Amino acid sequence: ISVILMKYVPAGIENTESSLCVMKDVLKMIADGNLFGIGAGEQVFKLAFSPYATAASLGAEHPMSFVLQLLCWSGIFGLAAFAVFLILLVKRSRGFFITAERGELRSKALAIFCGLAAALLLGNVYSIWMDIRVMYLFCVFAGLLLGHIGLAYAEDDRRMTEYLNLPSEADVKVVFYDLK
Repeated sequence: ISVILMKYVPAGIENTESSLCVMKDVLKMIADGNLFGIGAGEQVFKLAFSPYATAASLGAEHPMSFVLQLLCWSGIFGLAAFAVFLILLVKRSRGFFITAERGELRSKALAIFCGLAAALLLGNVYSIWMDIRVMYLFCVFAGLLLGHIGLAYAEDDRRMTEYLNLPSEADVKVVFYDLK
């Protein structure tokens, strides 16, 4: 996906050709046995990547793609854990957006979800994830999204409980007739 998206990046944002070379060399590094990650950080990446760097990718400070960065930092297990997290987040959000009433909480949750999706897409085209603070913000906004969803479900449960506890006319007027 990253390679396809990189073809559409304007030339002013990053040098597309060198980014593609970095991505290819990172994939060579991962395929050469670094399946469990090299650890987080710019210096660690530079040390591990330097033997694999070609002339076009020499001096790269990061893998140029969020997916490759996760794969480099935490390996296959970290990437798989993040993929499971995203799948569960999308599943929970999708179920909420389908069943929830249109309201303020739904609108805010949808806005946060769109922001998270944009950050993930932008991370595969432009290296915004190089700074670890972006990941912290991503986690904060994912928490806000899940908080809005939980709050909306709690509000629905409260309304349903209040509705079920309202006395009805049949509950108030119970008349027993003596048939003798």
